[in-house]
Amino acid sequence: MVASVLHFYALSYSELLKLPIYTFWELSRNIDRVRADEDKRLAILLSQVIVGDPAKFGEALDRERGVIIEITEEHKREAMRESVNKLRAVIRR
Repeated sequence: MVASVLHFYALSYSELLKLPIYTFWELSRNIDRVRADEDKRLAILLSQVIVGDPAKFGEALDRERGVIIEITEEHKREAMRESVNKLRAVIRR
């Protein structure tokens, strides 16, 4: 049990000893829940790739993930202005 918690959460033994006992037991109980969720997701993924339409499933995963960062044209222009200004500052030295 201790080894499972250490491994799953990538804790050192000294970090584990600092945990309250309640926290340790909750972490231990949740290992199987998290693994079951990961296994279920993998099974769905594999079944969609084998039986369904992999492209549609990939699109569904992209929608679920959401937009991580959106770079607009204005952001690009501002970044370019900053880069040019930094370059000019270096050249003027």
